[in-house]
Amino acid sequence: MGIRLAVALDLAEADDPDHLLRRATHYARAAGGVLDIVHVTDDPARDRPTVEALLTGIPEPLRGEARLLPGDIVDVLVAVSTELDLMIVGPREPQGLDGWLRGPTAVRVLRRAQCAVVIPKTDRFGDRPPRLLMGVDLSGETVRETVAMAGDLAARLGGTLDLLYTLPGTLPPVRRPDLRDAVFAAWETGHAEDKARVAALLATLPEAVQGEALIDPAEPEDAIVHRAGRYDLVVVGNRNRKGLGGLVLGPVAASVAQRAACDVLVLPTATLA
Repeated sequence: MGIRLAVALDLAEADDPDHLLRRATHYARAAGGVLDIVHVTDDPARDRPTVEALLTGIPEPLRGEARLLPGDIVDVLVAVSTELDLMIVGPREPQGLDGWLRGPTAVRVLRRAQCAVVIPKTDRFGDRPPRLLMGVDLSGETVRETVAMAGDLAARLGGTLDLLYTLPGTLPPVRRPDLRDAVFAAWETGHAEDKARVAALLATLPEAVQGEALIDPAEPEDAIVHRAGRYDLVVVGNRNRKGLGGLVLGPVAASVAQRAACDVLVLPTATLA
């Protein structure tokens, strides 16, 4: 079943609207969905020819509509998110993604969005099934609901989801490179019960979506960032709230979103409150 997507374009500040459209089109094609273009403007008549021209670059089976809407950009994008399954956003400040994520507009949109939001950072996810990585908090009250939400998006994109649980401070630094693999293997064996808990959580998802159950002795953000280069998407949540299963849009998730060497998928975990 296809999904409804939209890409949010800012004609005044987007570094490369064509590139952002190409990335959004990849997601629409993978999901078998329809892609709209959303542009917030105080002069729809002036901007419509440009947006309509961009819309023609989307293949016809995936092409939705051009939505030129007046108003406050945060309020408009949050309102539009209630109608979508996935929104794709890009940089909105000249200094790029790092500054965009720290800016008040982005933070307010991501925290209030009612659908999943993708921040494209690479061209890695193209025409093959994506691999997703999500950090989980096994003690979180809503961990199952959060993982189910991530699993649903992975299924819609035709991908698989790996779950990572971190146990920081449980393994002393190993300075000798020739010993690291052996020491980590011994550490993992000693935490087999924790890994089994992650595997049990993964088993709650449809079999086609299930990836690997992983554990790591590093801090959550460091573990995610270190592994991100082997994935197409890392998954974070959009609300800094005690008990959320997975990462949140607080210091850890913001750092992951800035540093990860792959696209970032922000889930609307605030809706679980």
